[in-house]
Amino acid sequence: MLDLLNGAGSVPPPFANELSRGHNMFLPIPYAQSCRIVYVGTAAETSNPIYFWYNIEYRTYQPGTMVRSFVAGEPAAKAALITTTGNQLMAPPARDAAQVLTTTQTIPAGYEITLDLPAGAAAVTGMRIKVTAANRDQALRSTILRGSFDGTETIWCPIGDFAGSGVGLNALSSWYRGITPADGWTTNRWTMPYASTGQFKVDNLGSQDVTVTLEAGISAWQWDDRSMHFHSNWHSQHLIPTWPRQDYNFLTATGQGVYLGDTLGVFNTPGNGGDWWGEGDEKIWVDNDSFPSHFGTGSEDYYCYAWGDTALFQSPFANQVRVNSDHLGNTCLTRTRNLDRIPFRSAIQYDLEIWHWSSNNTVDYAATTYWYAKPGVIHNRLPQEAEAVVPLK
Repeated sequence: MLDLLNGAGSVPPPFANELSRGHNMFLPIPYAQSCRIVYVGTAAETSNPIYFWYNIEYRTYQPGTMVRSFVAGEPAAKAALITTTGNQLMAPPARDAAQVLTTTQTIPAGYEITLDLPAGAAAVTGMRIKVTAANRDQALRSTILRGSFDGTETIWCPIGDFAGSGVGLNALSSWYRGITPADGWTTNRWTMPYASTGQFKVDNLGSQDVTVTLEAGISAWQWDDRSMHFHSNWHSQHLIPTWPRQDYNFLTATGQGVYLGDTLGVFNTPGNGGDWWGEGDEKIWVDNDSFPSHFGTGSEDYYCYAWGDTALFQSPFANQVRVNSDHLGNTCLTRTRNLDRIPFRSAIQYDLEIWHWSSNNTVDYAATTYWYAKPGVIHNRLPQEAEAVVPLK
């Protein structure tokens, strides 16, 4: 089992890999009628719950959908295709763009800059942002990227959190995003289509001058009834008590869309009791769920690692980019659903349980979500200007 899940078996990395003691396989296994997964082990292993925490995600299609079932030996037969695709996931190719818009400006405290996108149907196919300031870490939190498409603002997020870095500028290598701290660039490869108008704003909510370079690649797009706008929203809360247990809401939205991932920044306050914060389960309700479609086994498991391991890791799907050896202070984790995105027809709600080993501590959570939705979607993540300027710890 471990060989299959950690990349030593028939499924190679990055589709199967070990990330800080978490064993993961992302290769889809299609089935036309049914699927049964069985682990055969020793009596001690199968009867002792300490051996296993597992998450199996599956998607059910409409009746009548044609599906060709997985057969044994298929990974070997498709080895060349799997290898080529995996290499692209680990080293994303440059996105083609018909036009690249660039601006570099120093933004005084309390001011903003605007970058208008070409009129007509088009899509942002890639973006790079660099932030320079005397206190860059604070600037990455207090400088806000805003994006409006077809008259609706769908992006409001601190630049550092949008990039998947949390607090500070931390190295990140994933499919949708990349960060190189040495040169200060953050790269985003989200596709952001619009039917007629698009605009970016960068707001400096902080108390220092900030110099920002923004590059946006633009390509043609045929807007039709399948097209959706890209959304990215941020929600922060300070000094959350670790007792009683509670759920922290990342996003609640009504409308039709697709959920594609999130970044979680945690500040674990030094205090009494245990220092490990990540036992909370994710709970995701889709459409008319009476019980969450996704109900996990712990925050660490959701972000694809295990046992609270503090080793940093990079992958196309999940990354731990910042953590202290004692779990205190700032941690940043991010996950994008490249192959396991969550479509919703009418609604989605994503909560992450706060479950800390200590019953008398506090934590700060800052969650960034990445998702697409049809025009007219309603959600609960409004701008938090006061939270964005809170001094970093």
